[in-house]
Amino acid sequence: MGTDALTEEQQTHFLEHGWVHLPGAIPEKNIRRYTQDVWIRTGYDPLDSGTWAEEKFRMPRHKEMLWKEFAPKGYGAICDILGGEDRLDPTIFNKAGDSLIANFGKEEYRDVMCTGKAGDMFICHGFMLHSASKNHLRIPRFITSPKFVLKDPFNYNRENLKDYSLLELKTLKELGVSYLPDWKFIGQRARFNPDNNVKKDSRLPFELERLKAHASKTGGIIDSIHVISIAEYNGWTEDRIAQGEVIPV
Repeated sequence: MGTDALTEEQQTHFLEHGWVHLPGAIPEKNIRRYTQDVWIRTGYDPLDSGTWAEEKFRMPRHKEMLWKEFAPKGYGAICDILGGEDRLDPTIFNKAGDSLIANFGKEEYRDVMCTGKAGDMFICHGFMLHSASKNHLRIPRFITSPKFVLKDPFNYNRENLKDYSLLELKTLKELGVSYLPDWKFIGQRARFNPDNNVKKDSRLPFELERLKAHASKTGGIIDSIHVISIAEYNGWTEDRIAQGEVIPV
């Protein structure tokens, strides 16, 4: 049911460790487009770390592309891990946006090597413990942590072993069982709005102001879905801004 994007070795690695590294999963041209205006949006000077007022923060979305176009290799791998593209809900979170997580570090963080290159993807099991790392080198980092939604919940009691996704198989492996005979989904699925989304989207008016000022000064264009007005993406944006306090950033 997958796309055969992952090699047998990569599938085995995911089942053993719960994550897989995909070098060059995002084409360079897409990386350039999604990062070319980050300094304008933040209002920071890339050559003056003294202007980097915040160590780490989330940025709102201005650009978006279908995941299968933004990162074909990465999207294929995600489909493999989730059991096939047909299991994904195509009505939500189907686009990759530039809602970047910016990490500028602090002056006291020094002398620690950094791994990973632009365009690499790390796909991790959703139940794996993880946290943000400190930016010791103070070389600005921009990552994104997207979501994918399944049409149906995980199923740990499938009749056919071949129907299990790699994600489900990894969960069962760590539980030490081949299936859960009494497993059934009885709750109601619902969407929720994380608190950090409100703060992230409160940055939109200020980023737009900077982008427009830069375009006016240079004669360039504003590459943003919000040029005319705040546009909804995934049906949340306007509600999120309405719920949260819009504060200068």
